[in-house]
Amino acid sequence: APAGDTTAALGRALVGPWALTLELLGVLLIAALLGALYFARAED
Repeated sequence: APAGDTTAALGRALVGPWALTLELLGVLLIAALLGALYFARAED
């Protein structure tokens, strides 16, 4: 399959049923990063 078709299919999959999952995963990763920064600074 041409690369364009694969990219388009991936885009449709991410915007479709997986959109909310990816959004929640992003929020979770940001929260984990902020938590790690908080605990790293708290030891000073």
